[in-house]
Amino acid sequence: MISKQVNLIRNINLGYTKENIIKLNKSRNQKDFSLLKEELLRMPEVVSVTSTSTLPTNIVSSGYGLRWDGMNEDEAQTHLVHTLYVGADFFKTFDIKIKEGRAFSEEITTDTLNYICNSEVAKLIGEGDALGKEVSYYREEKGELIGVIEDFHFKSIHSKIEPLIISYGKADDLDYIFVRILPGDIPATLGQIQEIWETLYPEFPFEYQFLDDNYNNLYKGEYQMNRLFNLFAILALFISCLGLFGLVSYSTTCRIKEIGIRKVHGASIFSIIGLLSVQFTGLIIVAIAIAVPLAGYYMNQWLDNFAFRTEIGYSIYLIAGLAALAIAFVTLSYHTIRAALSNPIDAIHYE
Repeated sequence: MISKQVNLIRNINLGYTKENIIKLNKSRNQKDFSLLKEELLRMPEVVSVTSTSTLPTNIVSSGYGLRWDGMNEDEAQTHLVHTLYVGADFFKTFDIKIKEGRAFSEEITTDTLNYICNSEVAKLIGEGDALGKEVSYYREEKGELIGVIEDFHFKSIHSKIEPLIISYGKADDLDYIFVRILPGDIPATLGQIQEIWETLYPEFPFEYQFLDDNYNNLYKGEYQMNRLFNLFAILALFISCLGLFGLVSYSTTCRIKEIGIRKVHGASIFSIIGLLSVQFTGLIIVAIAIAVPLAGYYMNQWLDNFAFRTEIGYSIYLIAGLAALAIAFVTLSYHTIRAALSNPIDAIHYE
């Protein structure tokens, strides 16, 4: 179940592209972002360049009361939104879909007074009514909603997708630069980007991180937990199989004469194997019956920490139960088959 949730984390549709995007840290003292962007876009390996006020994978700004024309003012504090300031080409760089309206444009100077919202904000205002609405939040001036984007995960999937307002900020005042590159010779591309950076900003160190690595850092605990549980599961199976192997060896030795007598009286090999296996198979089925509800309870408790979670389903219990029986049967088979194939005369004379 843990592995299924980790696979969901790795493969969930985030609503944006995180692959082949490089994050560059910048200081507020660094200016001339437009020159850096221009130089980077000269590279054929660079698809797009943008900047943001915070990491779009983990927006943790405090919620601000959203207001719009025609709403009841008493409701403002109940409609909290998160905020993000972005530069030009943000939506192109992250491949975020515009649902209605348009994206910000460098050619439209009034866009610094406008906003773009996600679908959650549009639901608060009213489906179909958000576009063109005058809105404001906290102490910001009123601005027009010029676009509505598809929802994207701007926090970990522990949290549900919440209302988000995006403002058009001055690139030189934003803290992060994102460069989307083509897949291929990534080390060579990084080397060229570093060369441009050090030419323009020799006094600032070149520091970068891939966005998908940043995303994976949000789930370090889950990844470590998955590896740890896999390790403990293998260890527990190994120890259990050793114990089962010893029990079957002892049981077979104690019943060696019985097995010989049954074979003399015409018992088949399969009936002997079934005789020796049935008592252990029954115990394993009892163990599965105890383990399934306990595992289901504790896994549901853990999965409740995620707003987006995998479905457990009955099949996972069936697979786990059959796997336990199969592993046990393999462990049992050595001694049971050996006993069933043994010479009955030797068994009867066994002391």
